[in-house]
Amino acid sequence: MLKLQREDPEKFRTEMGKRTEERMKAEMTRRKALNKLVEEYKKAKDGEKELILNEIKVMVRENFQRRLKRSRMQLEELRERADKLEKELDRREKAESKIVDAVVENIISGRAKHPGRPEKFRGRNKMFPPNPPAPLQAE
Repeated sequence: MLKLQREDPEKFRTEMGKRTEERMKAEMTRRKALNKLVEEYKKAKDGEKELILNEIKVMVRENFQRRLKRSRMQLEELRERADKLEKELDRREKAESKIVDAVVENIISGRAKHPGRPEKFRGRNKMFPPNPPAPLQAE
């Protein structure tokens, strides 16, 4: 999913919307079934209550395990992202002199449309808009 998010953000949003909708529908179905069991439990006679209570426990346990699984998946994705970021930072630290030299050269030569920010990053951050404001003119 991370690859899809980077390569085709619109398709990623569509896919995530579908998955979220499916998950919400399934959760709603499970919640209705659990509520039905709770009502049955309240109306049941003593001999039937134990069976219904066991069904309720099974449903709650399954829900708990689903949430645990989802949390573990999210944690794994975060770890992968952190590992990639760590590698990128290490790479940039090793190339610091070259990067600084290239940025300075672009600023001095006038090639940098946004001084201090490499051209390839323009527009990716609110602090560095695609078209930076013109400098103020002294009157």
